[in-house]
Amino acid sequence: GLRIAALLVAAGLMPSNSEANRKLRERAVRIDGDVFEDASRVFAPGFEGVLAVGKRNFARIRLVAA
Repeated sequence: GLRIAALLVAAGLMPSNSEANRKLRERAVRIDGDVFEDASRVFAPGFEGVLAVGKRNFARIRLVAA
């Protein structure tokens, strides 16, 4: 699985894990429209959703097993 910071970087929404963690602390990250703050949550294969950082950066993601 992936943590949210790594997921944001892999989706191209953030340049680094540290920048992603900073945005999480600022409450600027949303999943399916809901503010997301739990930086320790691990997303497993099969997860689908829309990630958003700020007002203009969006990505629809689907995790698949590699």
